[in-house]
Amino acid sequence: MITSTPQPPQGNTLEDTDLKAFVKRYLRAWPLVLVSFVALLAVVVFIVLAVQPSYTGSMSILIETPMRYDDPNRMVQPMQRAESTDKNYYVNEKILITSQPVMRKVVERLGLTIQYLEKGILDRELYKGTPLLVQVDSTRLPRPVRFPMGIPFYVSVVDDSTFHLEGEGEYGLEDREIDVDRSEKWGQWFELDSVRVRVTLRPGKEKNIEALKETTYGFMLRDPNAVTLELIGSVETELVEAEASTVNLKLTGAPNQKIVDVLNAIGFTYVERHMNDRRQMLDRTIRHMEEELARNSSSLTSSSDSVQAFLTAEGITQLNHETILLLERSADLERERQDLLVKAKYYDYLRALLGKGTKGDKPISPKAFGIQDEILNEMTERLVALQTDITLLEQERKTANPNYERMVRQMEQQRQNILGSVEGFEASNNLRLTNVNERLARMKSQESDVPRNERTLSDKQRDQRVIEALYTDLVLRSANMRIVRSSLEPEVKVTTPAYITSQEPVFPNLKILFIVAFLLSFMIPLGYLVGKSLLSDRIQGPRDITKALPDTRFVGSIPFTALTDPGKLIEYPRSHTYAEVAKLAAFIENEATSGLNRTLVVGAGTDEGARSVAMMLAGMLAHRGSKTLFVDAGMPGGKKKKKSTAVPGLDMVERSAGLNIDGYAHVITLGPPADLLATRQGLSAAADRLLVVCEPGVTSIGSLEGITLARSNGQLGEIDVVTNKNMERPLPFFGLGKGKGEKRLGLFRALRYNWRRAV
Repeated sequence: MITSTPQPPQGNTLEDTDLKAFVKRYLRAWPLVLVSFVALLAVVVFIVLAVQPSYTGSMSILIETPMRYDDPNRMVQPMQRAESTDKNYYVNEKILITSQPVMRKVVERLGLTIQYLEKGILDRELYKGTPLLVQVDSTRLPRPVRFPMGIPFYVSVVDDSTFHLEGEGEYGLEDREIDVDRSEKWGQWFELDSVRVRVTLRPGKEKNIEALKETTYGFMLRDPNAVTLELIGSVETELVEAEASTVNLKLTGAPNQKIVDVLNAIGFTYVERHMNDRRQMLDRTIRHMEEELARNSSSLTSSSDSVQAFLTAEGITQLNHETILLLERSADLERERQDLLVKAKYYDYLRALLGKGTKGDKPISPKAFGIQDEILNEMTERLVALQTDITLLEQERKTANPNYERMVRQMEQQRQNILGSVEGFEASNNLRLTNVNERLARMKSQESDVPRNERTLSDKQRDQRVIEALYTDLVLRSANMRIVRSSLEPEVKVTTPAYITSQEPVFPNLKILFIVAFLLSFMIPLGYLVGKSLLSDRIQGPRDITKALPDTRFVGSIPFTALTDPGKLIEYPRSHTYAEVAKLAAFIENEATSGLNRTLVVGAGTDEGARSVAMMLAGMLAHRGSKTLFVDAGMPGGKKKKKSTAVPGLDMVERSAGLNIDGYAHVITLGPPADLLATRQGLSAAADRLLVVCEPGVTSIGSLEGITLARSNGQLGEIDVVTNKNMERPLPFFGLGKGKGEKRLGLFRALRYNWRRAV
């Protein structure tokens, strides 16, 4: 038996990364790139054909600066210019645009609770182009949990009077099942589980009844709350701040006409709601003015009748000049007294209203009573704004919002501030009223010298003039309010009606999908190779072998070739495979130390082409002039042995008892895999050399570790390693061409070669 000196470990046993080798492996994966690209193209085609195109619509709403105190349309002007509008005003208005009340009204206005479909690979939503009209009997709607929502029902046209309805699924919290398969009449009410439904054709579609039979249409009943929430989440708002802020709205979906209608409906509903709020405030003030006018008109009539009756009874026609001056001064003081009394009434009204708490009615503006104080005006308007915002949040059921609690606290604080301020304003007003009363008392004492009739007349005329002045002032204010209401324009308006931003769909976009498919076709093979390198335990080349078997000799590498038959190999002496097999044969001849050299060829864990390596080696030794015997001692029941071309000097036999090996220079024996060879020690002990065949991509690290364990247990001796079917070297024209000293693989074997080389 020939033994060899153990070789030192070859290569580093630590894990490291060979970037160059990995790049070379990736370049070999071009079939994976091609297959991935074709598969992704098929997915792109499916998406383009099956998915309904989605478009993006846009519109703009202008929010102007609210009317300030110095606006010429206001009746009462302040002494100083008001500050700029708080930016929170624009943010609040932006939130209101996509609020639940606005969106819910849009859903009701456009009838989005009934979704129309066109059946296909994936159902497409129809909007105005649907031939169907579906009505739901709202008077018989059960509780929403039992309403059959979210289930598509398909309508197949039968004839002018009948259609066929199909649909099945589960709905509601109870997971109720519904299975519909029946025929119904056009325009007749029918029971659809727990709701009554009527299906008709749109006017004009009855003429195309034959054309409608070619397509299956459908409809879906949807929950209004779910549609509203879907719209709130789909509409994007962007605030562009300036002196007047613009809110840009974007909505992406399908079909495009529905997008335009939804955006237009949002703008119209929001502007309409904003106008209604302003009109309600003006109407409340006008009603108060009318009530005051009615009371003052009655007082004025009574005063005029009293003066006329007194003049007629007493026969008084004229007053002297001194009396007239006294009366005028007294009248001025009386007008001032009336103004102070009006303010006092307002303070009493405001204190009584706010004393009820924050849930009372909204206070009337102080300017309606002639109160010019800037602080009180701002405080009451701030309180009204907070009440409006809180009411809106309560209507939207957003009381859990932290802003709601903060606004409630602000409103309560504002109420307390106003009550505290009213006490100071009322005290100041009372002081002025006391002063005016004292002055009027002195005037009264002066009038005591005037004859009784003249004094009585002056009192009546003074009362009449005061009432006339107050009535005239109220008439002017009421007329101004009516003019403002009639010419009222919204502070918000749609500046850019809804439009589709691009004629190309947002999804599926053929260009983008093609680019994504192109990039993914490169990324998928990369991911596959990275994952395989991390998870697979297969060897990739001699470097992995030397790591797993550090004290073995690597004696050869046989490339992938079509020349597996030893007789055919001899006919191609210029091939690379011939040269590698000849080197391996020369190595065995040089290692021979006796007349008979016995070599046992086995696979590392499976066959791994050990039979072809052993046959080519035996044929090459015979071709070099050494009489060689090939003994097939492989596993019983293995692959069927192919008939080999005869080589002079080579005998091929199967294992048999009493084999005569006299006269042979070399005996090449094909044994079982190395992991089974340890159980057949007689076979390995009779050999001078153990040649283990490893195949990149097939041999596992576990098999090599098993060989190492067998050697450490003394079950195997020294081994030499050779790799088989090495694919590092590409074949000409991807294997379709004829290489130097080779023969062509053929189409099928070339495809198999490139695929195996890729994976």
